[in-house]
Amino acid sequence: MGRVARRDGWRAAAVIFAAGGLVEFVRTGDLGLIVVAALAAAAAGGCVWLAGRQQPVTPLATSVAPAESVDIANPDVAVTPMPATLDSLTGLFNRQGAIAALDLALAGASASHPVGLLYLDLDRFKHINDTLGHQAGDQFIQVIADRLIRSIDSTATAGRIGGDEFIAVLPGYDLAATMAVASRVASVLGQPVHAAGREVPSTVSIGFAVGPAHGLTTSELLRHANAALQRAKGSGRNRIDAFDTTVLCELNERLELEQALRRALDDGDITAFFQPEIDATTGHIVGAELLARWIRRDGTITSAVDFIAVAANAGLLERLTEHVMQQARPVIRRLSALGLPEGFRFRINLPPRATERSWRENPLDALIQGIEPTLLTVDVTEAAVADDLSAAAANLAAVRVRGVRICLDDFARGVSSLSLLRRLPLDEVRIDRMSIDTITAHPHDRAIVRSIIGLVREIGLTATADGVETGAQADVLIALGCIRHQGHLYSRALPASEFDTYLVRAMTERFEQQIGATSGRPSEDYPSWPDGNE
Repeated sequence: MGRVARRDGWRAAAVIFAAGGLVEFVRTGDLGLIVVAALAAAAAGGCVWLAGRQQPVTPLATSVAPAESVDIANPDVAVTPMPATLDSLTGLFNRQGAIAALDLALAGASASHPVGLLYLDLDRFKHINDTLGHQAGDQFIQVIADRLIRSIDSTATAGRIGGDEFIAVLPGYDLAATMAVASRVASVLGQPVHAAGREVPSTVSIGFAVGPAHGLTTSELLRHANAALQRAKGSGRNRIDAFDTTVLCELNERLELEQALRRALDDGDITAFFQPEIDATTGHIVGAELLARWIRRDGTITSAVDFIAVAANAGLLERLTEHVMQQARPVIRRLSALGLPEGFRFRINLPPRATERSWRENPLDALIQGIEPTLLTVDVTEAAVADDLSAAAANLAAVRVRGVRICLDDFARGVSSLSLLRRLPLDEVRIDRMSIDTITAHPHDRAIVRSIIGLVREIGLTATADGVETGAQADVLIALGCIRHQGHLYSRALPASEFDTYLVRAMTERFEQQIGATSGRPSEDYPSWPDGNE
């Protein structure tokens, strides 16, 4: 059926099928007994798949002599088409076959004979496909599958259940033993892979669960192992995490929050807010950032940072982004028609991995549609461009030519932001709020921010500070040469109606300041005359 067994000194296993489906595993050290089992299954109207090292062995059926179906002397060679329960690329079980194997293992599970389940996901596999091509990606998957089957015992079963997702079923393994296998698998799969003539880094995230303690059914155990996997990926990837009651609580909370978020999008409870951006030396408003806020039925307002991860896991980021932009477009157009301060720009965010679409399909056109490009600054993070940097740079350059300013957001948070200054078509950077939080706490923190501002200015870019909360932070930033600020020191994020009022008031005050500054200064047309005391 798949690579459910290996040939190590003629050690082998078979999976016997009858007309109604999977019946039982036969494990033995004698290949002859496997053949006997196969003939017995064939006589009963079923069939058997014998797993080889590279290719599956064909079924034995009553209408075909064994010698015509499989070469016993060379069981690695398949002579008829692969059955429907095998993955054609790797020879492992596909999803159907892997679930059948887990069903069988759980049927005989007990507290004294548990079943471990590993759920594996390759980290950043999409990046390999996008940069090296799908042929190299297939080679990568084949190497990973081979390493996986070699990392587990002959009693275990491996399957590929998705593009870059695998499971391993471990009959008789308790929590500690399953953890040991997970550690071994992570170590082996974490070695670089040679594909397309080059060495490709490889890491894997693993979640695991053990039945019947963590699930009595296949669907339950899979769900719990996957929940552990998601926590491992959310903690930074290249990690191993075990299912426990905490994971279950987090899973239930996430599912409830995801359902509530979908309802909020349907009902229009997610709305656009605007947070002003200030020139700290004059107090004038110079821009505003477009933000998403969730207005709950009890009147409480939830910031996007509290639900953006849920939206990402649920595949809702693309819909969320477009929903907020639909609300913001008429507001931006109306304010533009009424008149905005010179140089005023609205800042819109392209969230990390915001959409399922590739950069090659250019998500920016849809993002800025219906808005004058010279009114916009697009914030892009390191994570958003990491998977396809060259295509991202080309798309950003295309909208920049049309008048959109490009800003590298969360600068100094990522690991390669410095190289992005050279590789992306940028106009400005926003200093990460974590750096601003500590700018007054220690001389080292101030020195780091000073270096960032100096570097940015040296290469001709503008520096903006995000998350300015105190006057002391503002004073330090001004002294270091960063005068564009945003944060609660100046204003919280405002709904559209309140932002209208804020903007009008700010523009009125600015006009009054200008009038006041000129009223006390003599005009060139009407010079002042000295009074009689001079």
